[in-house]
Amino acid sequence: MNSRKTSSPHPSILLSGCAIILLAASMDGPARAEEPAGPTFRIFSYPNTSWKYDEEMGQTYGPIWAQGSIVNGAFHSFNVTEPLNRYGNYGEAVGSYLEADVKIALFGSSFTAPKSTILFQKKLAEKLGKKVHVLNFSIGSNGFLSMFDVARVKVPEFKPDILLFVNNASAYLYSRIWRFNAPAGEHFWHFVQSFEPKQVFDPNVAQIHSATIITDLITDEWLVKMNKAKTAGDEKTLREDSLVKQMIEEYEKLQKYIKTLHEVYGPAHIALPKEYSYLEDKRFIDAVEYIKSTAIPFYMIHVPTHPEVKREDPSDYAFPEAGVPEQQGRRYAKELDQVTGQEIIHLVDYYDPEYLEDISGLFDHPTGGHPAPRGIEAMAKAFVTLLMEKEFKNE
Repeated sequence: MNSRKTSSPHPSILLSGCAIILLAASMDGPARAEEPAGPTFRIFSYPNTSWKYDEEMGQTYGPIWAQGSIVNGAFHSFNVTEPLNRYGNYGEAVGSYLEADVKIALFGSSFTAPKSTILFQKKLAEKLGKKVHVLNFSIGSNGFLSMFDVARVKVPEFKPDILLFVNNASAYLYSRIWRFNAPAGEHFWHFVQSFEPKQVFDPNVAQIHSATIITDLITDEWLVKMNKAKTAGDEKTLREDSLVKQMIEEYEKLQKYIKTLHEVYGPAHIALPKEYSYLEDKRFIDAVEYIKSTAIPFYMIHVPTHPEVKREDPSDYAFPEAGVPEQQGRRYAKELDQVTGQEIIHLVDYYDPEYLEDISGLFDHPTGGHPAPRGIEAMAKAFVTLLMEKEFKNE
């Protein structure tokens, strides 16, 4: 069990939420000194959040995402999308999975967004001269434990030809996560991320996301009004609208509540406790044994982050930079290899040399590791090179 009172080995491993987190820096660039002060947080229209509780997989994606943001205390944006395709995963479904000659299922996190797998699918199809379809079942902040939970559900449903389990170094230390919306008073909900399968907020084993406000007060009429103000540069409306003010009040109440929770229970961490062992996790072992029983080829793949490609030997983990204590990360990596019977593949070994000769533009942040457009291209090409070696050497 993962408890709030379990101390975190590194502050950067604190759970920050799912892959769709919108930060002020990514939306408008660094805040300028002359900009009015105010909080920045995500807003969702209930019940259309991007996550839905699922006891087996931790979460599924909601069919409609109604989300936006308040930036520096003012309305910034809001969009309503239907991102799920006919296979129930998000991202564009290019071609027909049923008609594909090569069916691949990929399980990952925010590091393997749909853009990367769509490009991977296209390039592998061109290389093989066959129809290829890649189903992407990635969920932001998922570690290997949750990835195999998802695979246990999706593999018998879709019966793919090849399975790819793809993640970065921090994934070794991630607990399983169950996500749901918990009532937070009239017209508002909290985004809860629990380390146990329950839909009631338990402060011993769960975290309320501190930068997410969910409400059913967002209407079409309100959005027309706010988008009109945004277009006109009507700063007064963007800041002083009554619902904007109410959401900011809820955000400030949330910060005080979370502070109290931390004082009483300690902070909730995504990190597995030091005493955890993959070798003793029956749920994980059962999921892996099921995957093995299908006889479907599967590969465990480590995607590199910026600190790793900068190393003298990029074909290794930069555990400390990922917020994972070195000794603990090495032990977990060894245990994972032992349970799966697969030695991890470092995807960087399959990168075209040109990408490693000039690593600029591969990542969205020098201390992070999510791939930028050039990194997405490098990853897609590397997936093709890897599978041509492992699965299609005679093609």
